[in-house]
Amino acid sequence: MKKLLLNFFSFILKRLIKIAPPAVVNENKELFLSKIDSYNNAFNSIITRPKYAEQLDRNKEIIPANKRTAIVLQGPVVHEDNFTVETVKIYKKHYPDHLIIISTWNDLDSITKSKLEELEVELILNEKPEKNGSLNINLQITSSKNGILKAKEAGCDFVYKTRTDQRFYAINLTSYLISMISNQRNTDTQVKYKLVTASMTTLKYRPYGVGDMFMFGSVGDMLLYWDSVLDQRDLNRNDIPKLSVSETARLKLAETYLCTNFLDKIGYPYDFTLQDSWNVYSNYFQIIDFEMINLFWYKYNWRNESRFDYSKSHTYSLLNTISFHGIANNEYKIPKESDLNQPEGGEL
Repeated sequence: MKKLLLNFFSFILKRLIKIAPPAVVNENKELFLSKIDSYNNAFNSIITRPKYAEQLDRNKEIIPANKRTAIVLQGPVVHEDNFTVETVKIYKKHYPDHLIIISTWNDLDSITKSKLEELEVELILNEKPEKNGSLNINLQITSSKNGILKAKEAGCDFVYKTRTDQRFYAINLTSYLISMISNQRNTDTQVKYKLVTASMTTLKYRPYGVGDMFMFGSVGDMLLYWDSVLDQRDLNRNDIPKLSVSETARLKLAETYLCTNFLDKIGYPYDFTLQDSWNVYSNYFQIIDFEMINLFWYKYNWRNESRFDYSKSHTYSLLNTISFHGIANNEYKIPKESDLNQPEGGEL
């Protein structure tokens, strides 16, 4: 009987929300949130991000970049809410002096192709590699590398690597990032500057788990990272057994595949220890919080902004800016290497 009543109330609530005028829903959102607060013993707040470029007007605040810079959006175009096209329009408003490059696939429909060409972007229609690689890593390598190569051909000094299903809303980010890495030169002569990556998917406890969704650096350094050997394996998530953190890292999948390939290219002798992984982070990378750049990922459980947060030490804990500086300054306590024998996806 209780389940029947719950299903009934759920049905009625969904119907009411569906037919209610937007003004009524907006007026009662505090009531909905307070009920959710009571249910999960948490404070729930709302982050509002404009969907469309026409909703934004911050031109008076924009500072031109002092270096030629490109923004590469790689991956399949997202059609829902015209997401990728609107992202380009937003970047055109926020970064009018940047070259915008879309590196996608040669099966792009003609209507979307025309829309992007009207926005005067550099459009690359890549042929997909013969093998997708484990967890589709070859698709990301191919589209990212070709986008960065286009930036190099255009004479750009710096480049962002982003995704077609993500966007960052921060303005004046380029000058900030250039200043940041210019003041932290790398001692390795093969790498000019540190590479900036976002905390989103940068894992604190998985060795060499550097986030690959958002990255910024000099064109040369970015090519060094993204011009990677293609993965000849074709593992998907169902093929990967439940392993420990250490065993998962040694499989060299996704982020770890890219980072270890980069280390191979520069002749760095990594050993899959947490101590060495943190040394790599502090020597070759600069981690910034994805919240700082207002990075939005239009995928999976995207309404839950805290989906990457863990209240306890967890194998999927992200490396944020505060933790990164603690590691870089040798102030952060390194867990025992035996902790990496814990199962991937659980608490430490």
